[in-house]
Amino acid sequence: DLDKLLGGMRAGELTVLAGRPGMGKSTMSKTVMMAAATSGLHVAVFAQEMSKKLLTSWFLADSTGISGHRQRNGWVSQEEIDKLTLAADAIRALPLHIDDRTGLTVSQIRHQCRRLKRKHGLGLIVVDHIGLLNATKEAQRQGDTAIVTEIANALLVLAKEMDCPVLAVSQLNRAVEGRDDKRPSLADLRSSGAVEQNANVVIFCFRAAYYLEKEEPIQKTGEAADKFQKRMADWQDAMDRERGKADLIVAKNRSGPVGTVKCRFDPEHSRFENLYMGEDDR
Repeated sequence: DLDKLLGGMRAGELTVLAGRPGMGKSTMSKTVMMAAATSGLHVAVFAQEMSKKLLTSWFLADSTGISGHRQRNGWVSQEEIDKLTLAADAIRALPLHIDDRTGLTVSQIRHQCRRLKRKHGLGLIVVDHIGLLNATKEAQRQGDTAIVTEIANALLVLAKEMDCPVLAVSQLNRAVEGRDDKRPSLADLRSSGAVEQNANVVIFCFRAAYYLEKEEPIQKTGEAADKFQKRMADWQDAMDRERGKADLIVAKNRSGPVGTVKCRFDPEHSRFENLYMGEDDR
């Protein structure tokens, strides 16, 4: 459904995937990189926030339906071990090139991407996330805005130089947490001027259920039982509507329309899926 709105990711363009912690940004980036690699494209992944081992666990959870939690604790049968082994072999064969070192600069990323492009060709670059990349000392002396500006500029140049899409994950600032309406906007991007200006596409991950879970009603002193039960029932109805769902909000699309794509979100198995599954999705 996201492909239908965007027409896919284009060579030479920078797509920014942003959201507050817990919204599913890394899961969505994993979904994109797996789709690209499964189609045969070589994908360079710079995982600043998680290890190669954890990423592999996510891939296995998606492929087998065996959650990462169960994998880590060894709560699997022999049949499931065999299933995981087969899935691991299939994942190992995918053209995924993962670098999980922290504190990389865009120059270091560019060097690796040039090497991969010469050797294999390159179909997609994924950076998770912008806030953990290092900038030059000059930008560091000028402060956070200069750092993000330099990195955002360099990632767009990287996309053009490598002639492939770059997907960069970004955090949102805390301002959204203080509002009644938690749905993000372009103004919520950290140092949004630079990121918004350089990005060809900006997508926000948003899960209403994340915030609803924190708002479970508590009976107030002196509150009548029936009034409290009504509030509790309303909250439960809202949770039932939003549980397992996520919005991918395309807030900027230089080449086409903007809009919101409703998705099914399955954190246990590290999946984003179409909310309404059609014949092409099965």
